[in-house]
Amino acid sequence: MRLILFVLAIVGVVAAPGLWGGVSTARAQVAAPAKSRSSGEVSAETVVNLPAKSLRGVRLRNMPAGARVAARVVTDGDIRIFVVDAAALKNRTLARDALFAGRVRDALAFAFVIPKSSNYFLVLDNRAGGEARKVRVSLKARAGGPPLSRELERLSRELAGLFIDKPPAISAVRCGTKTAARSNGGVELCLEYVEALMRAIPDRGQVGSLVLFTAVRAAGADLLARWDDPGAGDDARLNEFAATLMVMLNQRRRFDRTLAAIAEDGKALAGVERVYRADNHPGIADDATRLRALLADGRRLARWRDVLVRRLRTEVLERLVAEAPDGTDLSIVRAEIDRRKQAN
Repeated sequence: MRLILFVLAIVGVVAAPGLWGGVSTARAQVAAPAKSRSSGEVSAETVVNLPAKSLRGVRLRNMPAGARVAARVVTDGDIRIFVVDAAALKNRTLARDALFAGRVRDALAFAFVIPKSSNYFLVLDNRAGGEARKVRVSLKARAGGPPLSRELERLSRELAGLFIDKPPAISAVRCGTKTAARSNGGVELCLEYVEALMRAIPDRGQVGSLVLFTAVRAAGADLLARWDDPGAGDDARLNEFAATLMVMLNQRRRFDRTLAAIAEDGKALAGVERVYRADNHPGIADDATRLRALLADGRRLARWRDVLVRRLRTEVLERLVAEAPDGTDLSIVRAEIDRRKQAN
């Protein structure tokens, strides 16, 4: 499964609505959006004249959930910036509800993920400034397919199709904490972690693979806990189980390529993992070499056979028997099928 980006259209860039004193409603000067034919990238650029003691916003219209946006802000003086939706702008909760918040003294590049379809604003805040500022804003987004939320729904369906015990639903949310994923009646993949990976790792295929593994591992942790597995809380065992699930989801080659790159140079990922520590954190940077060896060793993966056969749906077991190459030892699978037939 690829975490593919949503087709994005930046329709226009305008000034923020005048909701408070000091907020201008004049239009910003807008460069026409440009679309790269080769990469599917959509971009827009604007120059904003920002008076002292005021703020203005660059509007991103009709942004689809899951879209990834890269921004660069260049200014001739100190300002603050916030990325917010229309509700946060209206309710005056910029700092509390920002997708991204920061301070710019000369130039700043950053990226963020759109959590839900809506209008968004990149707010330029000069309310603390005694002088006017000239600010250049560049926005870029890459084209693609379904948003992250839809891909996680698909992953949830695929896992549910494998196991008798329904795995937890997986969704993407803004957690507001330094964690990769958390349990909250299901698995919640934290958008802050996804954005941190995107800032640190330029290869979007690697980012997608890491995000997928994080989600699979969090779901696997939930399953092992429900199965009363003695190693449910052990990081190495959880990583091993998640790698086994990646193979079952036909992700062996893709995940191996990502692990190979991390084993060669994992400094960027290690930096992200030092910040986003939690029980459901994959810890891939320190375990990449071992996970690669695991993916290449069918005998080690087979150690999970006894655990999995008891938990897989009957139709999955029957499909294994029907589709297995000649000579494959499926005695334990056939025995489990027979046991269930007799129990019924």
